[in-house]
Amino acid sequence: MPTDITKSKQTEAVEAERQVLNKIASQLPGMAFQFLLCSDGSSCFPYASEAIRDIYRLSPEDVCEDASKVFAILHPDDYDRINASIQNSVRDLSPWSLEYRVKFDDGTVRWLLGHAILQREAEGSTLWYGFVADITERKQLEQKFSDGNALNTSILNSLTAHIAVLDGQGVIFAVNNAWRQFAEDNGLLASRWDALGVNYLDVCKHARNQPDGREANAAYRGIVAVLAGERETFQLEYPCHSPHQQRWFQMNASPLQGSRRGVVVSHEDITRRKQAQQQLLDSEQILSESQRIAHIGSWAIEVATGSISWSAEMYRIYGVARETFGHTLEAFLALIHPEDQASMKMWVNDCLTGKMIAELDFRIMPPNGNMRYIHGSGGLQYDEMKKPLRMVGCSQDVTERKHRELQDKEHLDELAHITRLELMNRMASGIAHEVNQPLSAISIYSEVSLVFANAENPDLGKLAEILIKIQQQALRAGQLIHGMRNFLKAHSIKSSATDINVLIHNAVSLCVDELKINNIKLTFDLENHLPTIAVDQIQIEQVLINLIRNSIEVLQTLPITAPRHLSIHSCITPDNGIQVRVKDNGPGIAQDQQQKILTPFYTTKPTGMGMGLSISRSLIKAHGGALHFNTQLGKGTSFYFTLPVMV
Repeated sequence: MPTDITKSKQTEAVEAERQVLNKIASQLPGMAFQFLLCSDGSSCFPYASEAIRDIYRLSPEDVCEDASKVFAILHPDDYDRINASIQNSVRDLSPWSLEYRVKFDDGTVRWLLGHAILQREAEGSTLWYGFVADITERKQLEQKFSDGNALNTSILNSLTAHIAVLDGQGVIFAVNNAWRQFAEDNGLLASRWDALGVNYLDVCKHARNQPDGREANAAYRGIVAVLAGERETFQLEYPCHSPHQQRWFQMNASPLQGSRRGVVVSHEDITRRKQAQQQLLDSEQILSESQRIAHIGSWAIEVATGSISWSAEMYRIYGVARETFGHTLEAFLALIHPEDQASMKMWVNDCLTGKMIAELDFRIMPPNGNMRYIHGSGGLQYDEMKKPLRMVGCSQDVTERKHRELQDKEHLDELAHITRLELMNRMASGIAHEVNQPLSAISIYSEVSLVFANAENPDLGKLAEILIKIQQQALRAGQLIHGMRNFLKAHSIKSSATDINVLIHNAVSLCVDELKINNIKLTFDLENHLPTIAVDQIQIEQVLINLIRNSIEVLQTLPITAPRHLSIHSCITPDNGIQVRVKDNGPGIAQDQQQKILTPFYTTKPTGMGMGLSISRSLIKAHGGALHFNTQLGKGTSFYFTLPVMV
């Protein structure tokens, strides 16, 4: 009896189709499936390719009759969204497509992407034919990309510059918050400046005919050059003034890095910097003009390199050009007068080594050959480690002042000489007038005496009377001279209590210009808290001035390169007196002059009267003191006097 094998054949056909389907599905990067949703709400996967083992970690047999094991591993946060997507697909008979996550028991989370088309079955169930792929790596890359975009956006928004990113055609596709804030602050929020998609190059082209067209044209050409690879970067400073404020910005354009062609454009507000630059420029112009008017130049010498920098007035003072001057210490010293170069080298070296911070008067010989007098001063600047960094200072052209001082000094010296001569002439005339009468009488009586003496019988009585008269006239002449001396001395001292150190400083203040002019270094060694003395302050100051000026005149004879030192000392003596000493390092006093130096009318100076030291000794003697000196050839002279203290 024949057997009906129809079902067997159908089963074999289905299995054959399944095997073919499995072979095809095995070549796909994911799981092929059939998903059946019955009208009673139950579901299963009538077909699932072997890839289900990788996608859901399940076998086809696990889900062929019940899909609950698949729904059990859906991520809790995505469960409702997945169910809603299935219901929507059923309701609208639309294809199902969704990205979702699964979470396994070991905590692993995977991202999946599902696509399926559906058909309605006769009994009311719904059958989907679809495909599920693991997109975890893609999602991770997307997350990294998103994080990178967020980082880039955060970086852009953290910058204060106004930044826009343009594509290869100049269209804006990204801006930062500062750009948006600038648009909002300037009423541009609704305009093209804040809108993405604006062609920035077109904006620049349209602005070329505006008042700021020159800068707009420069910006257009610069950005195009960067986009074309003709320039690595482009920078432009331009004004962007508002109705209430002057503003300046700096544009920077640089290529967009990466595969996408484009350019990053930033605008930075440099108003404060421009204002500071303008203030600095104004200050420099004011300083330069002030230096020009006062003939004062400023300079600096770098300790490490020896290089020199000068202000504009320095070039005018020294008569050289900025382009040709060597800006080295050697080049500077070459402009110094040959007789002053040694002292200049010593001064600079002392200043650079920190030994002294002082002033120096010297001469220069500019290229035009006209000698100039310069007053210089300088000091050291130190770095954070307290090491010398640079020497800075100024030089003032004092040629006119120097000439006036020399002329004034010559005039005063000449006037003083004439005054002394006139005084001596008047004194001589007075003495001659007063003494002339007794001398005339003596002369007449002497002639008469000779007559009597030569007579044959001289009258000795009358001769004796005449000789007595001659004696009387001689005594009268002596009394006249003595009386004149007493008159000159009488009431000449007006004593008052004073501090000798105060008188010393007063006297020095009257001679300070002469000390500076002659490059004489003055030092003090004054004992503090000396007893008070009762003296005529004017007369003692005059004595001090005479001694100081004598030392200055002596030091002038030294070579210009030799050091010139003058020191003044004060102290109390063992016998409770006050001693003042004025000491110089001049040539000293020759042996043959030492006995005469304090006598009246003796001088070694062509224009001197020889009265200064003599008068000084007389004034000190009138105060109950004494004037002495010590000298050593080649080493100097020390004049010193003592005065009694006030009891």
